[in-house]
Amino acid sequence: MKKSTVIILSVLIVACAFVLGDFIYFKYGRTKNSENQYPLTTVVVDVSEATDTVTVKDYNGNLWQFKGVEDWEVDDIATLLMDSNGTEEIKDDFISAPPRYNGRFENWKR
Repeated sequence: MKKSTVIILSVLIVACAFVLGDFIYFKYGRTKNSENQYPLTTVVVDVSEATDTVTVKDYNGNLWQFKGVEDWEVDDIATLLMDSNGTEEIKDDFISAPPRYNGRFENWKR
């Protein structure tokens, strides 16, 4: 391979890496207002295959829902990244990132 071809290919690979990195950052890593975000640990209380909805309950008894039942089961622990919308009122908070699986509730019992 010619030296000029190798240089061009190297530049293209680096450019693709930057574009992919920016895509991932803007899609998943950046939010409008990260100071409004907080993690919320919840327990799965219902999984509805019919509506593809998972319902979770936080420590205050608030119920939250997200789509995508996939492998979720009742008593799974899910951590949600929440956005407060910049208000004190919890009713307008929303889930701002895909939920993360953190084990089973029964494993936390003593």
